[in-house]
Amino acid sequence: MNVETFSPAAISSFFAPHIVKDPLKCGAWGGGFTISRGVQVNLEISFNAEKTTLENYINNVKVDSCILGKLVKLMLPPNLEPCRIVVKQKIQVPIECGFGTSGASALAIALALAKALKLNMTYLQIARAAHLADLKCKTGLGTVTGIIGGGFRIAVKPGAPGIGIVDRIPISTDDYYIIAAAYGPIPTKKVLSNPAKLQQIKKLGKETLRHIMKEPTPENFMKQCKKFAIKSGFMTGRVKKAIQEAEKAGAVGATQNMIGEAIHALTPKENLESVYNAFTKHFRRDKIVIAKIDIKGPIILSA
Repeated sequence: MNVETFSPAAISSFFAPHIVKDPLKCGAWGGGFTISRGVQVNLEISFNAEKTTLENYINNVKVDSCILGKLVKLMLPPNLEPCRIVVKQKIQVPIECGFGTSGASALAIALALAKALKLNMTYLQIARAAHLADLKCKTGLGTVTGIIGGGFRIAVKPGAPGIGIVDRIPISTDDYYIIAAAYGPIPTKKVLSNPAKLQQIKKLGKETLRHIMKEPTPENFMKQCKKFAIKSGFMTGRVKKAIQEAEKAGAVGATQNMIGEAIHALTPKENLESVYNAFTKHFRRDKIVIAKIDIKGPIILSA
């Protein structure tokens, strides 16, 4: 059985972690953009095997996947006969740079597993399995819920899909683009394992959310997220410079990805070329991501 799925990536512009004992209530307040670039998965299952084995490839390189292993434990029926599961992922955005690739990967794989094995799970049940896998691997908090919420999103209540609440800032998906690029990663696991840093981020993130909700416009959202990036200590000098040039070129606003040494700019269609040119002063052209805002969410491409 062969299944292809796709999940959009989710750029995080700010966040405030919420970690409690119940994993379904863990997550984050925050906000950002679900985009038309993301993770495409080809999953193949064959049952002529002596024992169940897993293989995972990311952009044609074989790597171990904590998320795949967790999803198999969470989703596969205990009486399923031994099988060989091969997952080939094409990740269209930088990894570990605040593009939500782990959550997108979890959703795309979970959707493929459910379809391939005819698990009779609802969209929400599949998304919750992806949330749990992302959380257990310490690769994300509220990413899955954000992707399911879609669009220009604001997470106003943390938690797994169906528990967390995601609001949106209305915006025309035809008239605006996201331009993004990364210098390099900031490992999410390292940040999520530092209690003192998490407490600082939580306070700043909730403060940012309050300021955004007082004036939920694209301009104020980007302004407050940039302040969050500066106050949290994540913003580096070269990120700051790239943000300034993107804004001068006509972006509605620009800020740093959470968490990564990367930036994203919300750009009107008429200023797309000038903002793109500003990005080329700091990043190679093949490293720049141009995307629309996605509201469709994860989909099955073929089965």
